[in-house]
Order: sequence, then structure tokens, then C-alpha cells
Amino acid sequence: MHKVQFVKIQADSHGLLLLKQFLNTIPEGEKYFGYFKKRSLSVIENHIVCFLLCKDSLPLAYGHLDPDAENVWLGVAVADAATGQGYGRMMVTALIEYAKTLNITRIILSVSKTNSAAISLYESIGFTCFNEEPTIRYYNIVP
Repeated sequence: MHKVQFVKIQADSHGLLLLKQFLNTIPEGEKYFGYFKKRSLSVIENHIVCFLLCKDSLPLAYGHLDPDAENVWLGVAVADAATGQGYGRMMVTALIEYAKTLNITRIILSVSKTNSAAISLYESIGFTCFNEEPTIRYYNIVP
């Protein structure tokens, strides 16, 4: 049995290489996780935390907590070959637990209305929808 582990990544050369390696595993998922389409990978230096969930040193899932002026945003993606195996749930749960240690009082996220798997996951964890646009839903949770 192979153990999975969370790896905290930073905006150094090793962390950016790991992140780039992960992003190459989500060509299908990229339609839902477009965070890095308009941003440099080095944006992670502004994040509260970034994790990769790895198995045998292969990245299976990515997640971050990203602060802006008023909110803390959760972002998560799962490698195409690893979807449906619980890695997204593990990542979201780890990020919520990490937020608790920092006394973060609210986490928000946005999700495509067509991403039914992610919506089901977020709602099962306790996120509630607080706003909708034509193609996007916004969810929040109090850790």
C-alpha cells in the first residue's frame, strides 16, 4: 500500500517545478481550474498556504488558500487520472483544518455550475452557496 502525503510548496524553484509538474496532469481539469491561466506560477508567494497531495512523489491534487482584501479563497484541483478517488476531499479538508489553526473565520470559493462533482463535494463538506452568476456559483464555509 502506497501512502499519500501533503507537501507544502513555496514559490522557490523546487516548489514551482512541482506545481508545473502537477499542472501538466490536468489537461481535462483545466476547463474547471483556470486559476493559473491568467497568473504566473509565482503568485503562490502571496498565498497563505499551497499544498500538493502526492503518492510515490507523483502529485495527485493541488490546493491553496489565497487572501484578498476581504476574503480567503480556496482553490483546489485534482489530476485527471486521480479524480473520483477522494483526493479532492482530502485536500479541501486539509485546507479547512489549516485555516482553523490560523483562526480564519470564512473561506470562499467559486465553481463552474457545470462542475457537478465539485459542487457535490463542497456541499457534502458543508459549504453553502451564497451567490450565483450565469455560469459560476460562489460558496463559503466557516471553518
